[in-house]
Amino acid sequence: MVQKRENLINNRHSPKENLLNSHYKAHRNSSRTVFTYSMLVYDGEGTVPIRNRFISNIPFSPVVWMMLPDWKIRKDILIEPFSEKSLQPAGYDLRVGEEAYLDGRLIDVEKDGNIIIPPKAHALVLTLERVKLPDDVMGDMKIRSSLAREGLLGSFAWVDPGWDGNLTLAIFNSSSEPVELTYGERFVQIAFHHLEGPSQKPYRGNYQGSRHLALSKRKKR
Repeated sequence: MVQKRENLINNRHSPKENLLNSHYKAHRNSSRTVFTYSMLVYDGEGTVPIRNRFISNIPFSPVVWMMLPDWKIRKDILIEPFSEKSLQPAGYDLRVGEEAYLDGRLIDVEKDGNIIIPPKAHALVLTLERVKLPDDVMGDMKIRSSLAREGLLGSFAWVDPGWDGNLTLAIFNSSSEPVELTYGERFVQIAFHHLEGPSQKPYRGNYQGSRHLALSKRKKR
């Protein structure tokens, strides 16, 4: 009988230990799936290998997302201006920035104080924060659930390793009522995932270094 999947990440390390890397290997023999893994942890002085663990008879479908916790985000990710109120247990709430784009016109959100997105309308909203990612960290963004309950949907790409700049985010109001976003309001949460190693091709694309709202550059190539 297939054994229950063992928790591979939540090992009982000391408070100083920090999981740095996980490496998974598997092979199938004639009778069962064999799954082994090894880890490196940081004990405050250097990396220390933990002996390989052996687990048999579990389906081989390892998926590991090493998400950064709040203290690691504060320490390792450049976010400016940074707000402690925006820091979440495993993410950071990005805020509405100075500019937005709606119905073919640029809106000064800081001056107007808000942007009102009509029903069934699409808007681009600049984040207040500049985000700079190391070459071994990527970002994953989701609309805040309170705004999703009001009908706002967000279509966001990955924030690639090496990204540096403010983010222009696409928002759609799927509801039958206008939705207001105020300047400085938290509207999108970003979570940070630590990669197995640094990317060989960190982001250096067309939108790198953006400080203002950026329209699509797809047709300008």
